[in-house]
This record gives sequence, structure tokens and C-alpha cells, in this order.
Amino acid sequence: MFRSSRHLVQAYFVATSLVLILVFSITGVTRADGASATVPVGPSPFALAFDPTNGDVYVANEGSHTVSVISGSSNVLVATVTVGSSPQGVAFDAVNGEVYVANFNSRTVSVISGSSNTVVANVTVGSHPSAIAVDSANGDVYVANFWAGTVSVISGSTNQVQATVTVGPGPVALAFDPENGDVYVANVDSGTISVISASSNTVVATVPVGTGPVALVCDSANGDVYVANQNAKGSDTVSVISGSTNTVKATVTIR
Repeated sequence: MFRSSRHLVQAYFVATSLVLILVFSITGVTRADGASATVPVGPSPFALAFDPTNGDVYVANEGSHTVSVISGSSNVLVATVTVGSSPQGVAFDAVNGEVYVANFNSRTVSVISGSSNTVVANVTVGSHPSAIAVDSANGDVYVANFWAGTVSVISGSTNQVQATVTVGPGPVALAFDPENGDVYVANVDSGTISVISASSNTVVATVPVGTGPVALVCDSANGDVYVANQNAKGSDTVSVISGSTNTVKATVTIR
């Protein structure tokens, strides 16, 4: 069983922040002039989100229950926002310009206004929210509730929970595919991926993958979904799911 909240954070961080890490690192930012910068944030920074409209970067600090806001143009800390207990997931909504933060130990999602860097709402969700994804088409926000085995669907226009979807045990990571409108949920305790249709907010498929799926990402170009399976007793693998058939088309052994 996969129970460590720290491991949850690390898995989610890897899945959702890989692209950001290529251009921005908390511990060292490489600028065009070749210089490096170090930006101090809160204790235990484990998740990132990027606002492409103004270049700001949001860092969820699990250890201080805060979100650090870094200006992407100057690489300086411009705000520190207090949120709920143990923030472990963060996502930016391009539709309304708000930032959503999953607070693992307080059963809430904090909503931060991207224009003022203040909390404008706190939304109660399921037990131990561990990951967040945004449907960029309609602004809905999907929250994986680890202990509840559910996904809460928050309306970005009202900041209210409009649906609760039952998935597999231990949902720990989410990914939204803008091409087919599906949301993929990694259920670490059942070795499955739940596929939620964003149009109906219902599970339309359950895909068996490897042991311990802890992270996933969608390739919008070909519709494939890549799932990292962390198996402590054997070889770690990556399952490749076809977004058109919701079946595993390949399994890649990592070690």
C-alpha cells in the first residue's frame, strides 16, 4: 500500500512539473545571459504551476502551508500566500486566472486570485486532496481525494463542488487531455487508471496498469497517456495508454 504523503507529493511534482523544471528551477534559474539565480521559498516546496499570461510561478510549500509567488520576469519572490494545511498540488486556470491549491491535511482547496495573490475562496472537498488538474475548455477543476477514493469536480465559475466521482483506491495523480476531453486518474492502491469524461463527469473506463501508478502525463499530439508505475518489489515500468481505445498499448521497463 502506498501511504506516504511525502511520496505522494514527489510523484505529483514529477508528473506535473517536468516541463517547468526545464526552464525554471527553485534551486537555480538559468537566464538568457547565462547567470543563475536562487529564489528562496517556503519549507518543502513540492508542486509548481505557471501563469502564462503574466509569467508568474506558484510554488506550493507543504512545510509552511503557503504558496510562494515568483515573478518569471525578474526571478524574485513577489508574494507569499497562506493557504490550508500541507498544500500538495497546485494548478492554474487560464479561463478565470485563478490558482487552485490542494491542501492535503485540511480537506480543502484554496483558490488564489492571480491578479491580487490573495485567497478568494476555500472549497471543501474529499478526504486528503493530493492532486489537481484543470479542464482548460470549461474551467472545471478536478481534485483527487486520496483517502476518499474520489475526484471532486469544482466549477471554476462558482468555486463550488458540482460533482463527486468515485474512482479507484488511492487516487494520487491527475492529467487532463484537451484533445478528447477526458481526465485520467492514477489509483495507486489498485494499479488502475480511471478515465473520467469531462462532459458527463462519469467514469467511462478503468484501465489496469502496473503496480503502484503514481504519476501520469498526456501527449496531446498523439493522444497517448504515459503512466509511471512504482513497484518497490520489482521492476518499475511506464504504461502507455491509447487515448482512443483506453487500453495499454505498450509497457516500458525502467529497471
